Amino acid sequence: MKTVLISIVSAVVASFAVLHFSGDTLTVANVEKQETAYERVMRTGTLRCGYVLYPPYMEKDLETGKFKGLGYDFVEELGKTLNIKIEWSENVPVGGDVDVLKNNRVDAICAITGTYDPNMFVHIDFSKPFTFLRNVIYARSDDERLKGTIGYDDLNSPEFTFVGIEGDATLIYAKLLFPNAKVKGLPQLVDTAQLFSEVLTHKADLVVVEPPVAARATKSNSDMFRKVNFTGKLPEYGATLAFAKGSEKLKSTINETIDYMNLNGITDELINKHESNKPMFIRVSKPYNE
Repeated sequence: MKTVLISIVSAVVASFAVLHFSGDTLTVANVEKQETAYERVMRTGTLRCGYVLYPPYMEKDLETGKFKGLGYDFVEELGKTLNIKIEWSENVPVGGDVDVLKNNRVDAICAITGTYDPNMFVHIDFSKPFTFLRNVIYARSDDERLKGTIGYDDLNSPEFTFVGIEGDATLIYAKLLFPNAKVKGLPQLVDTAQLFSEVLTHKADLVVVEPPVAARATKSNSDMFRKVNFTGKLPEYGATLAFAKGSEKLKSTINETIDYMNLNGITDELINKHESNKPMFIRVSKPYNE
């Protein structure tokens, strides 16, 4: 009897060893708890940021290597408010948010991204907006076809070519709004000024883009372009930070900080710094009447 009992115990121990150490068997012991983005930020005191170089919101001085732009300034101020360091870890191509976040290469896409592409909503989460961006259609000043009031049906035609950047709102909105028009896509890492160069050299006719981007891209030749007097509705979207799906603690921490900055005039001061004589950004409204 004693021998049988010893054999049974030995078999149980051996079975446990197989379950515990076998690489082919899924067990709780084999699954180590992975540190979340929130836990990593709290442990290190550093937020690893992916960034999209998209002037004038986020750009890098080639001589000094320093960053600048509203997106950069806002996130740096957010870091100061939370008493954490902002580490600008990876340059992300336009539309590359999902891949970078899913592979845990950064904690967040910090500047600049936003809710411009509904296809991303099922893959990543977005913070509350710190400003909103509107879109305008631009054309050459001398394009006689586009003078006067222009409607949707006027532009939704193979007669016109829209230019945009792959993965970017400039191309997404052109395809979405004007499916019958021609579109020309530029590489993801191209400077936004190239959009207007394509229009100016008659390689394209139109570009859908935000006024701050247009103002910077046409700074030296603004008289060569004009806004199309379009009667239709063009998309608007929020400028945000983006996170991997399920990063609830980190997202809520950032959201509370954005609320604080929006309510207490910090965001307004930063926008004032980057806005020209006429308003270009749509400010986040306070949730109460003054």
